[in-house]
Amino acid sequence: MEAQLMETHWTERWIGHRAEDCAALVSHVLRVEFGSDIALPAAPGGIRANDAAIRDALMCEAGRKTGCATGRATEGGIARRLGARERACDGDGVLMRARGRRAGLGHHIGLYADMTEPACLHWQPGLGTVLHRLRILPARGLVVVGLYRWETGS
Repeated sequence: MEAQLMETHWTERWIGHRAEDCAALVSHVLRVEFGSDIALPAAPGGIRANDAAIRDALMCEAGRKTGCATGRATEGGIARRLGARERACDGDGVLMRARGRRAGLGHHIGLYADMTEPACLHWQPGLGTVLHRLRILPARGLVVVGLYRWETGS
């Protein structure tokens, strides 16, 4: 009887992986797993600075200046927020904020994992890279602010 080989999900290779911060993990995994060269800003440190850096990178879309901490808008941005009717795919961005923080601001980024139960691959200090089902993130102190599709320039 031949042994059947089961293909592992792409996220399994990253569990426990060390990274400088959540943005570094996301950029690295996007490059290795999906061939996307998305440059996320390094987290400058401190929750307010991280809010501004991630907000500037993700929410400054196609000439819109609203929501940009610096008032700079980029032509196209690096990602666009998924609409209510769009289905998230493997590798889409998951923007989160700590429960209790001001609504609408995100300071933590991870990657969507299209599994039987949707999940998020993300990095946490002291734990490294972890995979959590989206529905349990609130119990872990995180609220999903939005899902984002990376702009690849094609």
